[in-house]
Amino acid sequence: MGTSPSIGVDEQCRFPIDLEREIFETTALSQPSTIADLLLVAQRVKNWVEPFLYRVIFICGSKRMDGLPRFTPRFDTRSRGGDAILGACSGVTELFLSHGVSGDMTAVLEAMFNLRRLTVEIDPLFSGKPIDFAHPLFRHLTHLEILDSARDRATSQWMGVTSLPTITHLAFSDQAFCPIFSDILAKWAQLQCLVFLCNDPEQIAAARRLAEDPRFVASGTMDVYLDWQRGVRGGQDYWSRANAFIARKRAGKVEPFVYEMAPVDP
Repeated sequence: MGTSPSIGVDEQCRFPIDLEREIFETTALSQPSTIADLLLVAQRVKNWVEPFLYRVIFICGSKRMDGLPRFTPRFDTRSRGGDAILGACSGVTELFLSHGVSGDMTAVLEAMFNLRRLTVEIDPLFSGKPIDFAHPLFRHLTHLEILDSARDRATSQWMGVTSLPTITHLAFSDQAFCPIFSDILAKWAQLQCLVFLCNDPEQIAAARRLAEDPRFVASGTMDVYLDWQRGVRGGQDYWSRANAFIARKRAGKVEPFVYEMAPVDP
């Protein structure tokens, strides 16, 4: 009587490869803090999930985000080494960059072909040269948060933002941008959402001219860093709340003259 071939425990327990990959990738996307542990499961799993480790990057001085790649306080994007590290992260889709921004970063950002959401101060990227919103670094962006002061550049340069080829969502926090965007918003059909991030009631009230367009939303921000982290983890951030607010407004569930969303508690 023949004996049946022995089957290893690993083979008995293994899911179909496509299903197994989907499980690990879904886990990595929904819970980035687990990626470091997932890398140790098996070589095949490492190959699948390692790109997700550098899908979202947050660089803001000494600030850190749990579960995201950590950069030491000595890390400097303006150094050759810093450029090399970020340049290797070609799979980045979301980037918060408010520390060490310089003109050398344009080539690094240009190489991030998958970059869709960017928070950055634009003025230092162009090192005193005219801002070029047609630059390849912007070519795939859908969401852009501008950290600049409008006074950093001439109004005519900021109006070039309408040349961004794929942008649908734009945010700013300097009230001086309000008259600039008031002049261009009506003709900017591509833009779906314009968000003014501000906690000052007087500044929000002064932006009422923009409220003539239903795509404009003013949003209080309790903690911009926590809000950003909430969004990259699949939760409700100011972008998603603004989209929902605009949809309710278009459906007649929000009065036409109302344009301010209440801030979300941390």
